[in-house]
Amino acid sequence: MFLNWIKISSLFLLIFSIIFNFSATNWFFFWISLEINILSFIFFCFEKNNLSVNSLFKYFIIQSIASMIFFCSIILSKNFLFMELNNILISTSMLMKLGFVPFHFWLSDVGESLNWLNFFLFSSIQKIIPFHIISLTKFSFHLIILLTSLISATLMFNQSSLRKILIFSSLNHMSWMLFIIIHNNSNWLLYLTCYSFILSLFILLNIQSNMSSTLQILFFNQKLNMILLIILFFNMSGLPPFMGFFTKWLTLMNSSFNQIFIIFFLTISSLITSFIYTSSLFPLISFSFLQKNSPLSKTYFWFILTLLILTPFYCFI
Repeated sequence: MFLNWIKISSLFLLIFSIIFNFSATNWFFFWISLEINILSFIFFCFEKNNLSVNSLFKYFIIQSIASMIFFCSIILSKNFLFMELNNILISTSMLMKLGFVPFHFWLSDVGESLNWLNFFLFSSIQKIIPFHIISLTKFSFHLIILLTSLISATLMFNQSSLRKILIFSSLNHMSWMLFIIIHNNSNWLLYLTCYSFILSLFILLNIQSNMSSTLQILFFNQKLNMILLIILFFNMSGLPPFMGFFTKWLTLMNSSFNQIFIIFFLTISSLITSFIYTSSLFPLISFSFLQKNSPLSKTYFWFILTLLILTPFYCFI
């Protein structure tokens, strides 16, 4: 009962920290909102097992280092001679908090130890404040976007853990949101909202089916859940005509032509993630339709397989 009250209070403080951050008028209040956000998230996720304690301690250390860097930038902001350095420190601290490349080494360890509810907060709600602060800075993130988009996509290969796949997929989506921000566009919040909605549905399905690995996809017996899983996988990979595709399409429509180099690599990374998501569905489709051993089932199987292979190339259109 006491732990429930701690979780309720922590969730309330978590929401309060976000509201407080958006209504803050100076950098010191931004720092306070970050500290409230970090502590409330840790208390909400705390569980009495070694894996949870170790991962949350690692999360606390990383966030504390980033907060100290951010606090140093606040002190330097009083001196106009250090304005450029101040901008770099703010950007670096927020990139570290979010886990952008090259600060991504801790993401999988922390995310893997969280239950699905905490994982949702970690992959969506916890990104709001750092992204909001980044949107207020003036810094060139082009190299960070390129590295994050490509490295996150390659890290998804040979992963069987759904949490790790979702973590690296989230990292890839973060590169898109950062790309939106450098155009001084507030659509990053819309992108994050759409991504959070898709992720919440995906996690609800995982909670119902108790699925933690891509190998368990093979044992999906309920047709409705199977259809929902396929649709959600397509959404997460950003394939048309689903919501995940239109958020990226909106991003490209609002970008300028001189960013074609970054757009190309973002598209390539999206194709890689699309391939990984669709290849995860291959065992489910083959098991469901080939086991019936009928020409119609085999024809339908090859039709679906062809669709899965060709659909990612539609992203180039």
